[in-house]
Amino acid sequence: MDKVIVVGAIDRHNYGDLLFPILITEYLKKELKEGYKKIPIEYYGSVKSDLSEFGAVKTYSSNKLLETKVTDDTVIIVAGGAVLFATWINIISYLKSDMFFKFISAANKVISPNIMERILAKVFGFKLKKPFIIPKEVFLPANPRITYNAVGSSLISTLSIADKVYLSDRLNESEYLSVRDQKSYENLKEIGIHKDFYLSPDSALIMSDFFPINALEKMVDQETLKLINGLYGNYFCFQVGLKYANENYHLIAESLDQIYQKHKVPTLLLPIGNAPGHNNDIALKKILSIMKTNSAKILQSSNVFDIMFGIASARIFAGTSLHGNITATSFDVQNIVLTSKVPKLNNYVHTWLEKDEINIVEFEDLTIAFSNLISNRFLGYKNLQRLKDKVYENYKRLFGNSLY
Repeated sequence: MDKVIVVGAIDRHNYGDLLFPILITEYLKKELKEGYKKIPIEYYGSVKSDLSEFGAVKTYSSNKLLETKVTDDTVIIVAGGAVLFATWINIISYLKSDMFFKFISAANKVISPNIMERILAKVFGFKLKKPFIIPKEVFLPANPRITYNAVGSSLISTLSIADKVYLSDRLNESEYLSVRDQKSYENLKEIGIHKDFYLSPDSALIMSDFFPINALEKMVDQETLKLINGLYGNYFCFQVGLKYANENYHLIAESLDQIYQKHKVPTLLLPIGNAPGHNNDIALKKILSIMKTNSAKILQSSNVFDIMFGIASARIFAGTSLHGNITATSFDVQNIVLTSKVPKLNNYVHTWLEKDEINIVEFEDLTIAFSNLISNRFLGYKNLQRLKDKVYENYKRLFGNSLY
């Protein structure tokens, strides 16, 4: 292996997306030891970015990917949940301002997706047909190892027939493919993936191995450390995306007030996704303004490791974020899945957690669900180590003989 290239939606300010390159890098450090310094790692998003102030990596644009030097010994890893069905329409709308996001969403209702894709490709100069699908022929005569790591395909039904054929052809020619939940596995079978591919938990599940709480304490902002240590591990960590909070603000605020009044457990409001289309910060600030008990605080930092620490130190976590829930699982924190209307999250927990560990809750049942969990002694997730072992096995298959 002479180079590792990581490709994904790692150029937008969203906790889950930013985790992928971090965990891959930590895994390589562990496996390669001193040899790690000899293997360059390059990171590519759809655009050039620098989110290092949030604990993330710097990225080159996908156009630069086609210009970088690769050989038959180069390993390319496409990672992230939405990479398979991503279009330039949704990628660009998530990267720009909220106003641009609304403009693209409105325009997409009156202009056909194919025409919109061509317009955006011309305006921004995109060279790949799809943001994160890498055809082998773009690197000829070199033949690098192109892999797709623990990807999701919950929204693959939204693709056109032509796009499904294109995706199927590209994935069948890849060197390695794994998906993160059973539904994604079935979806890819349905669109014609005939090569062997694998089912693996999300790679973020092993984060607690690389970033235990005592290490995170030395990595987070001082204000974050002061806030969380002041809660003494006795708080409810709550996150919600803007589109799920709409029409439920008063219900959520009332539930958090009731939880405090009944159990004397304060709430840490945790913005995980702040990119356009996610806007956790907007939703949580509104919830805080409605609450009456003055029992909640918002985590001000949106650094990856501050977010991780906020979940890891909590008594219970609840959220609509897949990677918020995965973080809770990794650190053995009880989690509440909000709500049944988040397919990728529901598919994931049904694939990997035991039935008695799954708590999928609607907003109106949040208070009752919290009361049930807080009153029972939680001994940890029964199969957590087995699931972590599956992640490591997935990485070993992905790299094949490249590491050794």
